[in-house]
Amino acid sequence: HAPTFVAVERRSTALEETLITILTKISVAEPHVSHAHSSLDDDQDESVSAASKLSALAEKHRLRRRTLLQHSSLLELLELPGLMEACIRSGLYEDALSIAAFANALERRHSSTKGAVVTQVVTDVRKREVDLRFHLLHKLKGDVSMPQCLEVVTALRRLNGVELERSKGDVERLFGTMELKLQVAFLEARDLWLDAALVVPDAGIVKDSSKGGGSQSERILDSIDSYRTRCFEI
Repeated sequence: HAPTFVAVERRSTALEETLITILTKISVAEPHVSHAHSSLDDDQDESVSAASKLSALAEKHRLRRRTLLQHSSLLELLELPGLMEACIRSGLYEDALSIAAFANALERRHSSTKGAVVTQVVTDVRKREVDLRFHLLHKLKGDVSMPQCLEVVTALRRLNGVELERSKGDVERLFGTMELKLQVAFLEARDLWLDAALVVPDAGIVKDSSKGGGSQSERILDSIDSYRTRCFEI
């Protein structure tokens, strides 16, 4: 059995040497493998970063393309405040009120997005609403006929309705307050007109004294009668 033991011993020695050689090669290869893993991780990070940048660029391109397609609509939207101002100057109260009501609808439609363009347009339209109210009340201070008085009062009530539409809280109470303020403002404006008419009698309100129109008391009575007709019967 001696040759068998010798052969086994030789094979054990050879196997041990082979294992040592393999372990040595593995030790030498480990740094290269680690470096390769690191390179792969870096490449993966760079790929993710590049994909993220490409996605952001694609989103910006989509938004710009969408903005370009809506260019005409945006221009019309930006022209709303100026258009409302032109309507006020021209006495087109119905058109001005329609623009104010559209601004309310626009604000509700874009309440979730809070776009800067929409917000600015709505703010500018609200400023024109103040101008419209001032213009209407100023018109009541002049010599206006009954149909014109009714037109102005109707426009003021519609303007109150536009403001009430976007109000929050007790709507009925706000409506009553607005209506009371409207009545007070109306009577104050017509008082100013009457005072001016008494100082400088107008041919359309009182009789012409040069044609035997009567005394000062008669002219005052005519003015009072005209005031009652144009104010309290509205």
